[in-house]
Amino acid sequence: MTTDNSVLHEQISTLTGQIADLETRLSAAQATEKTLREEADRFRALLESSPESIVVYDNEGKALYINPAFERIFGWSREALLGKRIDFVPPENLPETQEGIRRLFSGADVYTSFESRRFTSDKQLIDVHVDAALVFTADGTKSGMIVTLRDITKRKKLESEQQRLNEELMQIQNNMLLELSTPLIPISNEIVVMPLIGSIDARRIQQVIDKLAHEIPIMRARVAILDITGVPIVDTHIASGLIQVTQVLRLLGAQVIITGVRPEVAQTMVTIGVTLENVVTVSTLQAGIAHAMQRFDQHTH
Repeated sequence: MTTDNSVLHEQISTLTGQIADLETRLSAAQATEKTLREEADRFRALLESSPESIVVYDNEGKALYINPAFERIFGWSREALLGKRIDFVPPENLPETQEGIRRLFSGADVYTSFESRRFTSDKQLIDVHVDAALVFTADGTKSGMIVTLRDITKRKKLESEQQRLNEELMQIQNNMLLELSTPLIPISNEIVVMPLIGSIDARRIQQVIDKLAHEIPIMRARVAILDITGVPIVDTHIASGLIQVTQVLRLLGAQVIITGVRPEVAQTMVTIGVTLENVVTVSTLQAGIAHAMQRFDQHTH
């Protein structure tokens, strides 16, 4: 009898221990469940309160979750889109979107970010910055992706406006540089001087022609002095450009004097076979001005 009581007592003790262990495990599981539920609630609260549009897709591209910011920015309700594909990618923006998705699901990337555009419910186009990442289950299986769409329409408009202002500023600076690089200085009512300084290319020659063609008729100048003292090298292209300039000036009824023709410049022009017919060339600007003034003195007496 004593032995039976001892066995029964031992069994009761073992069972009591097992019950206590189960209660401990149950309590721990309930605590874990509570923690997970609280974390899920906090995560959902973050998604719900985010100012940026957030969509969670399944592996088939159907919307599982849409936050309020998406509803506000794009104009669709959750009820209209949940469980469906969202058809809001413009055709011209499909390539970068499809490439981003392909790289994510192929394993090439676990995160992607790019700028694109999307339609709203009323077919308005907005600029967006897209951030997308894969979503995994607890066992590591891909279950879809989470996508954030940040509305950058205002930023894009500001960038476009800034670019426009920069281009206008560049044009103003170019015009100022043009004025500085091709000044036209009146010496008298009949005589103007254009000093050329620095390297001369086809673009600079065209600027000189445009400036003279516009200003000579307005100033009613009869003699134009081109001073090339500040031009370091005169090659075939520059010489051809000077010929073009003299031809334009003759058509405008102005006589041409080229000054600053240094000995080495003269030798170069002879070597390359350039001749400036019916064009007065002198070595210095002072000599050119004196020649022009003397010519007018002779015409007036």
